[in-house]
Amino acid sequence: MWGEAVLSACHILNRVPHKKLEKTPYEIWKGYPPNLSFMKVWGCLAKVGLPDPKRTNIRSKTYDCVSIGYAQNSDAYRFMSVSDRTISEARDAEFFEHIFPLNKGVTNPHIVPNVLDESCDTNRHASCSNFQVDEPRKRKRARVEKTFGDEFITNFLSKINSLDLLSDELILAYIIEKDPKIYNEALKSIDANF
Repeated sequence: MWGEAVLSACHILNRVPHKKLEKTPYEIWKGYPPNLSFMKVWGCLAKVGLPDPKRTNIRSKTYDCVSIGYAQNSDAYRFMSVSDRTISEARDAEFFEHIFPLNKGVTNPHIVPNVLDESCDTNRHASCSNFQVDEPRKRKRARVEKTFGDEFITNFLSKINSLDLLSDELILAYIIEKDPKIYNEALKSIDANF
């Protein structure tokens, strides 16, 4: 994450006017001023659309990500998935610039907005305060412990014929010789003949 933060900081600094030249480094390099309309808050929540091959009718059409910067060779943004911590690039995403999922001070990180109010514009969602919040659901069914019954244990013990034989086999299983550290110890070990 630190590397992504440094790359984002460099991206922003290249678009800030220089004190002496009164131009941005981007403008000096390219010859025209940069477009700043695509700048977003670093670390904010973003809903990124799934690509068509992964999109299904049952599954959600977006997944939660954290905005971590800008792509090097395209007009896309870089995102880190909240669930599996993978980094991806995408152009189209919905940003929630007032929600920071990786912030340590958040009391309940599971609450994320799913649907904005229809009167809100997606470009101005920082000023929008009416959105629906989903709480995590609790399990309704009680978990039942699996049991294989008494027959499983009696059949297992009848094959061994006695508990003494079972305990002897367990003791032998735990007798392990230490691995040799030098060549001479390896030659003196029990397994040297093999």
